[in-house]
Amino acid sequence: ITRELMMDQLAITYPYVTLNLMSGETIRTILEDVADNLFNPDPYYQQGGDMVRVGGLTYRCDPHARAGSRISEMQLAGKAIEADKNYKVAGWAPVAEEARNVLGTKPVWDVVETWLKAQGGRIKPRIINTPSLVGMAGNPGRAALARMAAPKRAARSTSRAGRRRSARWPAPRRPKTRPCWVRVSTARKRWPIANNCIAPMSCAPTRAEGAN
Repeated sequence: ITRELMMDQLAITYPYVTLNLMSGETIRTILEDVADNLFNPDPYYQQGGDMVRVGGLTYRCDPHARAGSRISEMQLAGKAIEADKNYKVAGWAPVAEEARNVLGTKPVWDVVETWLKAQGGRIKPRIINTPSLVGMAGNPGRAALARMAAPKRAARSTSRAGRRRSARWPAPRRPKTRPCWVRVSTARKRWPIANNCIAPMSCAPTRAEGAN
């Protein structure tokens, strides 16, 4: 892992690392608040963003449940999170401007680089900490994600010469193309603006791992 690869994941304008004491109830409240921001049935309350990613903590999420009841089965190292117990919560990328003024605060790339060097240049495989989702079977978005992540077979040539050629020099994969058109509303005609415009394509998701 080079410094450049690390900075690809961490180079943001609010990179500071935080360490706070939070009760189990506070942690659950934060997760519930973020989940409601995403899954509220009223689109006017869906303000975008993404779900909080956590290391060490595991939990169960039901996007179809009502607000305040989506997060359950919170565990740390196999033990249930207690509502009235305090836990150390490390994080980074706080939106509060005053975070940079806290004594000892460092940007996340300094912390991660120190950790990477301490591993002696070798990092063990990391376990992807994915929350358990309930009631998402048949969800079109998850089905599309699975299709994008699935490996695709290359087409085989049917001719003998083609098979010999493809065995020595595999043909490069070309993007799917299609004509693009623009409608001129006044004349109500369609004019080609490109004969070989690259059609929108989806990329397989990538996964980046770092220190918990």
